[in-house]
Amino acid sequence: MKRSQALTGVFSLLASTACGAPDGALLDEGEIGQVEQGFGELTCGTGMANDELDIQDKSDWSQSPTSYGKANCVKTWTMQIKNHIPATAEGSLSWADPWNRTAVQCKKGTTSLQILSWTGNESIREDAEFTYPLYWDGVEGGCWYPRFEFRKSWNFSAVLVRYRLADGADYVWTPDIPGDGDEFELPRDLTGRSVRLAGQALTPSGNTQPIYVHMKGRGPAL
Repeated sequence: MKRSQALTGVFSLLASTACGAPDGALLDEGEIGQVEQGFGELTCGTGMANDELDIQDKSDWSQSPTSYGKANCVKTWTMQIKNHIPATAEGSLSWADPWNRTAVQCKKGTTSLQILSWTGNESIREDAEFTYPLYWDGVEGGCWYPRFEFRKSWNFSAVLVRYRLADGADYVWTPDIPGDGDEFELPRDLTGRSVRLAGQALTPSGNTQPIYVHMKGRGPAL
């Protein structure tokens, strides 16, 4: 199911609530597996970030190592946007090494994004949090990876979810992947705020994998 909606809270796509699956239907080999993992601590907004993104009228990127996280931000890679976020900005977060995994290596793997912001002495605010699973195509035998695409235009911000096939995999057609094309409008304005992105890529066994983030901005940091 393709949809565009206002984001009103944390969103996690799981097999038990897969968008596009008929009510009460059992998920087959092509569907996603149940995901149980923790992500989205507000404390990820405290202390020094793992990296800084300088996107004032330019682009910047960040790639995590394979292992990352700290006591107050478990298994999470954090990136602070330098100064305030520009008037318009766009970017994406994805696995840095989307190789063609087997079914066992693919099912129950996840990609997560959290957007945190604050201003002055205000408490840290969570503006969005997403966790989407990798998708195993049991028909053609390919692993598909979710990618979060972020865009901001003045007081409007949204996140789009797109799936991409693993590097080196062959396919005849694109499967109907639950969640592919989901789009969420952030409920609150990011203008004039400090913004931190937190990301995570996990294997089915819960081990971290490298993530890649690319951002670019235009206009003043209001």
